[in-house]
Amino acid sequence: MKNISIAIEKCDVFLEVELTASYAGARGGAPDDFGRVAATAADRRLLDRFWRESCARLTTVLRPVLHGIQVSDTQLSMTLLLSDSTSEALCESIETDCRTFLGASLSSRWFETVRREEAAPAAAFADATLDELRERIFHRTPPRRRN
Repeated sequence: MKNISIAIEKCDVFLEVELTASYAGARGGAPDDFGRVAATAADRRLLDRFWRESCARLTTVLRPVLHGIQVSDTQLSMTLLLSDSTSEALCESIETDCRTFLGASLSSRWFETVRREEAAPAAAFADATLDELRERIFHRTPPRRRN
């Protein structure tokens, strides 16, 4: 079995959410959209709740291969136990998908609060990322015949 260790910093995911929200606010039509949509330090408590909910959803999907998990105030650390037939090339993609899902999930939850019309596309992207992650985890390299 292959062990894959994944560590995702919460501040990196929050930064991604803040950038996404700022971009959505800047391209909004009304002059006050930027201030209404952008996530700030004052919103950290709410984002913390969304972080915990998104981590729970991610670990539910990873449960069949999850060997260890630790959620602290600053990061999510996981160890996945994958089949030996899992391609080595997919390991980095699995970590990227986990990080992308957390950012998209937090963004969709944030948009539900401040800008409903942006929430559905963000949630759809988070769900699609989770589906891709599920496919990568359970993908197996076919056996090769020796000559």
